[in-house]
Amino acid sequence: MNHVVVVGADGSDAATAAVERAANGAARAGARLRIVHAVDRTPYEIATFATPGPE
Repeated sequence: MNHVVVVGADGSDAATAAVERAANGAARAGARLRIVHAVDRTPYEIATFATPGPE
């Protein structure tokens, strides 16, 4: 079987620890590791969809 371990990360200390633990678990199981990174876009004022601007 083709097993994948998925772990989320947001840059926090707890997320870093989770990634390390998931990496160790994936290595022991012979599985692939997929890290999903999440970013809070609110402080950066990133729009959900592009807004038209001056041309």
